[in-house]
Amino acid sequence: MGAAVTGYTGAGREIAAVQRHAGPNGMPLTSNSFNIQHLLIMRYELSRIMEENLDQVWNEKDPAARLKAIKKIYSESAILHHVEDQVTGFDAINESVSTTQKVLPSNFVFTKQSPVIINSGIGRLVWGVGPAGQQPVATGMDIVQFHDGKIVALFNSMIARSRHFTCCWTAVRNKIALDSHRRH
Repeated sequence: MGAAVTGYTGAGREIAAVQRHAGPNGMPLTSNSFNIQHLLIMRYELSRIMEENLDQVWNEKDPAARLKAIKKIYSESAILHHVEDQVTGFDAINESVSTTQKVLPSNFVFTKQSPVIINSGIGRLVWGVGPAGQQPVATGMDIVQFHDGKIVALFNSMIARSRHFTCCWTAVRNKIALDSHRRH
């Protein structure tokens, strides 16, 4: 099993080497080094997908634009485990994100707090949420399982930092629980 790779946004030396079919030192790639370089590219791509999920799904206010991003990033039968609920499929994921955004203050955004870690088709992204341009009022973590370059499962957890945010998150949890009860 390979070591976890972190923070590949901007780590173009390895990727450029593969595109040239040469090692980082300019030497030709062996079959083993090509496999390692291919793995680095795949990890970079999965990291990029996690960052796109944060920006194009969780920060997108327009449900139609968000749904388009969800269809690009998630598999059709993807499962979102979110705030003590579980939803499956594009429309349900879009609705769950909409519910979260409706309860949070309109100026809140999700931001990446540390480099994405990818290992064996599983990714971790630590995020913060709070007013745009300010320190987050809460942090959380997404754990993602990938298959064929798409998210098949996302497990979301959150750690409240402020009383105000705890109240918002309780409202999100209650709204999602009520919607889930109505669906069943």
